[in-house]
Amino acid sequence: MSAPNFSYQRRCVVVTNDDYEYGNYPELGKWNDGSRSYPSTEIKESEDEGLRLIKVVFTPGYYMDACIDAIDAESLTDVLGSAYYFRNHNRKELIDDIHYYFPYASTRLINKCFRGCKVTSEDYEYQLEKAFDILEEALRDEEEKIANGIINRIKKGYGFREYVCTARFSNGEAIYTDFDSLRKKAKNIKK
Repeated sequence: MSAPNFSYQRRCVVVTNDDYEYGNYPELGKWNDGSRSYPSTEIKESEDEGLRLIKVVFTPGYYMDACIDAIDAESLTDVLGSAYYFRNHNRKELIDDIHYYFPYASTRLINKCFRGCKVTSEDYEYQLEKAFDILEEALRDEEEKIANGIINRIKKGYGFREYVCTARFSNGEAIYTDFDSLRKKAKNIKK
């Protein structure tokens, strides 16, 4: 059986074996429980930013090299608990609890997600669950922006290159292409 060298969800910034051997990679944090074939370690800068729903990780390749990527971590329910728990909270308590776990989330963003929730409504708990779904999507978008910023800083600071999988074959082989060269080709096509 054969497998592609890299497993990634969003981005594949490659750390070569030489970079790894010479210590040219960002400081690693705690182990991230993931795939048995592609075990990951969280990058310390990601831990420092307080990301909870998305993690920036360092994942060794199946055969060689390693990949820096942003992966899904916890769900909002894993972090805050069920929406049911918040049914007796007023709006300020709710915002304070969310800010405790997600300090980068603006009060405006949170209020926007909970706009349709009316405490006096008979289906308030249903409205609260829907608002939590909307909030999770909004927070994930915010964390993805932060994670992309971290990855871009690492990519530029360490001189790494980003690749995308452009072909995957039935025998498990894969072809990876330099992302920047694809971007240049796309710009030339638009002209």
